[in-house]
Amino acid sequence: TPMTLLNSFSMPWLNKQRFGVLLLASALLSMTAVARESTSSEPDRVKGNARVVSKEAAVNGAKIQPLRSLAESAAQIRQRRRVLMLYFSDPGCTYCRRLETEVLLPMLRSGEYEHQVLMRQIHWRGTSLIIDFDDKLLRVNDLAARYDIQVSPTLVFVDANGREVAPRILGYRQDFFWHRLDRSIAKAALAIRTSN
Repeated sequence: TPMTLLNSFSMPWLNKQRFGVLLLASALLSMTAVARESTSSEPDRVKGNARVVSKEAAVNGAKIQPLRSLAESAAQIRQRRRVLMLYFSDPGCTYCRRLETEVLLPMLRSGEYEHQVLMRQIHWRGTSLIIDFDDKLLRVNDLAARYDIQVSPTLVFVDANGREVAPRILGYRQDFFWHRLDRSIAKAALAIRTSN
């Protein structure tokens, strides 16, 4: 046993507490290495509720684009009949960072949603200016007020006219999040297809 091994050596600097900490740290490092090896050669997949992204996909430097122009975004989704997903976030929001790391960035990297959704990020408590649907300037906090944003993160699904077309997603909890996201995207896509 490890304690028998400890008692057989005479090392004054290594007491039982330090030995236990070293043993635990070694075990954690080994488990981390095994976890990295097990995901590195496998394709993207769902593991529990989190999608695991392969190293190849992680190399694809996906980045969530900030919203600069609603008019331009509307033209893009109108042309390709996609949904505009407005991601209202806050730079200091821990749940926003988790949502980005565990869901939104893997979503972009996978390419699976490319033909369904155009995602744009808004730091909703700011006062920076964007271009509205009617080509007029608008402050991002006024856009947040228009959509009655109260919490970070919030995902709002809109059509090319800015009309909300699916249930929004408030906050971030891992439980069934991918399911809720897929369901909202599907409802939004159906609403857009049947509106014309």
